[in-house]
Amino acid sequence: MAQPMKLLSSTCEIDVTWFPFDEQKCSLVFGSWIYDSKDLYMGLNDGVGYWNELTKSDQWKLLGIVAEKTLLIDIYIPEDSYSRIKYTIHIKRRSFYYFFNLIIPCGLIGFLAVLDLPYRQNRMKNCHSALQFYSHLLYS
Repeated sequence: MAQPMKLLSSTCEIDVTWFPFDEQKCSLVFGSWIYDSKDLYMGLNDGVGYWNELTKSDQWKLLGIVAEKTLLIDIYIPEDSYSRIKYTIHIKRRSFYYFFNLIIPCGLIGFLAVLDLPYRQNRMKNCHSALQFYSHLLYS
């Protein structure tokens, strides 16, 4: 008798080199260590209906899911084989939010800091003497 569906939670390593314009591939492997393929059948179907029921994410966009079935043969008992299904999930980060809330503000702050440099260079002598004065008061 088939058991009801379960909620699966998983983690995988991500590469944030190109954050927030990154794409990730995460693999999920399902199989049995106890039952061989004669006792437990693991098959693939087209799965079109299942992917439409996935929870939508504001942060990630699903680019695709690839499923592949492999048969592992036991080297000690060659007549026993074990089924394994590997799902590779390909997702891309939605960068619109990060672009307006992270990249543009940092760029504007950097731009304003560059515009302020000539003004600060003229004030550097006064700032340096004030720093010497306060440090002399502090340590004497």
